[in-house]
Amino acid sequence: MKIVCSQAELLKSITTASRAIPTRTTLDILECLLIDAHADTITITGNDLVLCIVTKTPGDIIQEGSICVNSKIFTDIIRKLPEGDICIESDESQNVRIEGDKAKFNIAGRETREYPSAPEVIEENGFEISNFDLKEIIRKTIFSVTDNDANRLMSGEHFEIEGNTLTVTALDGHRIAVVNYTLDSDYGTFDAVVIGKTLNEIAKIYAAEKEDSSEKTRVSLSDKQIKFVNSQTTIISRTVEGKYYNVKQMMSGDFDTILKINKKDFLDSIERASLLIRETDRRPVVIGIGEESIELKITTTLGSMNEIVPVEMEGNEFLIGFNPKFIIEALRVIDDEMIEVKLVSSKAPMKIEASDGSYLYLILPVNIGV
Repeated sequence: MKIVCSQAELLKSITTASRAIPTRTTLDILECLLIDAHADTITITGNDLVLCIVTKTPGDIIQEGSICVNSKIFTDIIRKLPEGDICIESDESQNVRIEGDKAKFNIAGRETREYPSAPEVIEENGFEISNFDLKEIIRKTIFSVTDNDANRLMSGEHFEIEGNTLTVTALDGHRIAVVNYTLDSDYGTFDAVVIGKTLNEIAKIYAAEKEDSSEKTRVSLSDKQIKFVNSQTTIISRTVEGKYYNVKQMMSGDFDTILKINKKDFLDSIERASLLIRETDRRPVVIGIGEESIELKITTTLGSMNEIVPVEMEGNEFLIGFNPKFIIEALRVIDDEMIEVKLVSSKAPMKIEASDGSYLYLILPVNIGV
């Protein structure tokens, strides 16, 4: 194999593919990237047997072929080379020669026959969505995914389609995040729980790419696999097996108290209260709900704080406590200037819901002993 690529474009591609390289593995071949140059296309692949990322990189193919290279060593070399063209060449003994400007490296490669093939996804159903909107949906829900592998369903997000409505749900036992998105066509039905790590990597990859409102991703589902494909990158991941929770049932019910509040004022106040909380401290922020304002109070070993935030209120006055982190993470992804907060009592969840139904956040309260 012999190829010539731009240092900047190659570094971008290997950084993307390396997101699928495992941090720990008993199979050392998985520590490698697969470089393949055939049919006028150069691809870089990373694969940890759960997540597989294949990305195209522009360049000239002088001689077709393929080779596996250690991801860390290869990436470090390419990153340190100066801008300009890089020539990568491998021989029959899997030796790899890398030349950039005046620098020349020789490293050991691996045979490609040891490398796991990308899973084949025969589409059973699927849909299209813009890269930007997919990234935004993930941003607005991913913080509610648990990082505890003990509950597999909570470690993923539920993607569900009915007609032209995509509903994405995440929950971790303390809160629920739901985003509803209107697709450009009727795609029938779609039901999959996507691993949170996969979605995190997609969001990072798309954030690093040039913004293009016309760029779309095709999402395809088959037995135990889901595939995300855009013009440059293919991401294939296992799905989480099992039937997702009946979230609609959890969110049903009437709310007696409704607050209309400036989102920024509410967020700033809770962030100020959080300054007095250590990571190991479980003290809640206590919110006193009044007719024209809410009062936020917190007392920890570091000190105390209270602040008044004006609101429009309908309903009952009472005290309720929350883990401030859960409210902050929801408020940070809401773009609306004014929000509507719905409550029942000090023992029932807080509901923050868009007027058009595009998002919904449900947060469980903390016992404040009142």
